[in-house]
Amino acid sequence: MSAYKYKRYKKKNNYSKELVGYVYIIKLLIPNNICYKVGFTSRNYLDRVKEYSYPYELIGVFEGSAYECYRLEQKIHKDNKYYKHYLTDSKYRFSGYTEIYSCIVGVSLLTSKLKRIV
Repeated sequence: MSAYKYKRYKKKNNYSKELVGYVYIIKLLIPNNICYKVGFTSRNYLDRVKEYSYPYELIGVFEGSAYECYRLEQKIHKDNKYYKHYLTDSKYRFSGYTEIYSCIVGVSLLTSKLKRIV
């Protein structure tokens, strides 16, 4: 992330390199769709995941500074852009539906510096 983007992000969200962040990967069981959601939060990750209105399976959660986790999440999105999953029926859409994938690759290679907590 460029210095400009980080300053804008920090100002908007009041995050810093000292605050804890989480990157979570869940398998969502949406009717007629099985997909993977990658997300970032600086709140309790369980509270965030419970906000989704579909059954889910927690694949992994990684802990680090909010800055590190935000960067990791962006890298996962970039690396998996070819596996993007589109919900064709708008009634199944939810907050964050644009960040879902048919599969997730390369996660273990990206997370060697972060603490895996699940």
